[in-house]
Amino acid sequence: MTYGLKTQRTQGQTDGRRRTRRGVLAAVSVAFGAAVAACAPGGEGTGQPAAQSKAVWSNGGEILNKDLSETLLHQPAATEAIQRYADMWSKLSAIPNPADWKTFTQGHIGMVFGFRGMGPHFQTITDFELGMWHNPGGAAGTFSRSGPSGYGVVTGAKNKDEGWEFCKYYVGAAAQSILFTAGFNVPMTTRKEDMEAFRQDLAKWEREEVYVEAQDKRLRPMAPLPLKWREINAVFTREWNLIRTGDKSAQQSMTSVKGEIDAYLKEK
Repeated sequence: MTYGLKTQRTQGQTDGRRRTRRGVLAAVSVAFGAAVAACAPGGEGTGQPAAQSKAVWSNGGEILNKDLSETLLHQPAATEAIQRYADMWSKLSAIPNPADWKTFTQGHIGMVFGFRGMGPHFQTITDFELGMWHNPGGAAGTFSRSGPSGYGVVTGAKNKDEGWEFCKYYVGAAAQSILFTAGFNVPMTTRKEDMEAFRQDLAKWEREEVYVEAQDKRLRPMAPLPLKWREINAVFTREWNLIRTGDKSAQQSMTSVKGEIDAYLKEK
């Protein structure tokens, strides 16, 4: 989801930016017409393919091929999206570093890509009105990346039966209601019992229809993941920092590391 200042707080425009009382809301998504927002994940040292997947997907690109044997980050649809991301730092100066929920709650940036677990941090906001909407879209549509958690009982567990009973409880309605209250989960289904529990615990700035539409029409998993995903993330992060600072273009970077990433994908 994208969380941001409501526009009635703006006080005029200069140089393509809307100046708010305490920060700047950069009109980046309008300037690029792409799946980007004024604040996005991927600051120094935190670039990951998963973090930029929504921008790549909405531009018609892919991270990996279907059988996880080859990276597709070097293809134009992917590199265009990555470059737009980077240009928000290097060309438009639209995103500070670090760009995270702290700079958002302090009013220094106008929008942030986020997830429901960030909600408790937003409770500290008192001097601007908070809203939410879908991630910005691109030529291929608008996507929300699902981040489900899986639970199981390991082979060597001492109390397998008890562990399995807890797993069943944890994914059931009672435990999910607790997690809804804590502001962490969103329902993965639109079953009546799930929605009723979820609806009771929405914060005043949360919009049920946005969650429901994202789950129903826009949700896409970043899964399955290859065995060497951590190593692939490290390669991408290294290159992202060079792209973000303007030392390399996204096309140059993703083309140069295709062989390195593909080698990790071949490891089983």
